[in-house]
Amino acid sequence: MEPYLARTGGRQQFEMVSRLHAGIRTLQWIENQTTQLSLGNYSGPTDVTGIVTHAGKHALDYIDSATMLGLVLQRYLPDVPRFAIVIEGMKDYYQDQLKDAGWHLIMVEDWGPEHIGGSAASNFLGRWGDSFEKLNVWRFPLDRVLFLDSDTYVFSDKVRDIFDTKLEPDQIAMTKDGCKSEHNSGMMLFKPDLSVYSDLLRMIALAPGGSREILDQTLINNHYKGKIVTVDTRFNCIDYQADKNCKLSCGQDTIIAHFTGNPKPTREGVRHVELVRSLNGSSACQGTNLGGCQLWPRYYCDMKTNTPYLSKLLKRTLNQTGPCLWEN
Repeated sequence: MEPYLARTGGRQQFEMVSRLHAGIRTLQWIENQTTQLSLGNYSGPTDVTGIVTHAGKHALDYIDSATMLGLVLQRYLPDVPRFAIVIEGMKDYYQDQLKDAGWHLIMVEDWGPEHIGGSAASNFLGRWGDSFEKLNVWRFPLDRVLFLDSDTYVFSDKVRDIFDTKLEPDQIAMTKDGCKSEHNSGMMLFKPDLSVYSDLLRMIALAPGGSREILDQTLINNHYKGKIVTVDTRFNCIDYQADKNCKLSCGQDTIIAHFTGNPKPTREGVRHVELVRSLNGSSACQGTNLGGCQLWPRYYCDMKTNTPYLSKLLKRTLNQTGPCLWEN
């Protein structure tokens, strides 16, 4: 692609650079980043829809959640290539854990001061910096991508139906974010595009300082405004318990659940995991930012079954908690 500066000129170029923290250095960094990712040891076809998640670097809740997601995708979509974005510096044993769950690992840079220089990174990335490596998904050399946050989970083989969604090249499929007007970025189906990737980075650079306006979800909604195909909420079910005016419920017909908020159901510790196990545990979520709690008992059963694949800490917890209570 042509360098961004070459596509602007005169006063427009000056105004753009003057609005960016670190100016020309920031633009140059964005241009240097805007290349396709290598798929590592993956040797399969690329003219397909692949599944991508973002497992992070060392946050154990998300690594264990990504492990659970990989295992259930092996069950329901064994023929679909699956990739996990991981950040440079992830411990080898966590990488092995994710590989054992069926993920092809794609290592990306840990964005920080060394990439832009000095204090510019804190201005550029703000306090939401850890979430932005997710945007690398637009660099994948695949025909289409189904992106799933690592704190999502698949409860039905009907997940395959999402692939039937018809999209124009510049459209994206998402579900509404609960009762909010915007769409949730925890599940996205789209065609990767390097120009979208660079545009999203420039949007971050133009709104520095950690405001909500540069959350990845807000950026994506703004970029695709008027081009979002809304799909059924069963493909990304969110039931924000804190909103009394938003009466949502992730029922047993949920296809993809989104366990929003913290702690995640994969948080180690007997007291918490016993709550996840309990058939009445979702009552503890009332008035909190936790979502998908009605489905925690089913998720617990799958964690119990897949205990050998999980981290040492969560494995130890699951060996101390009781049997599965949910019955199909």
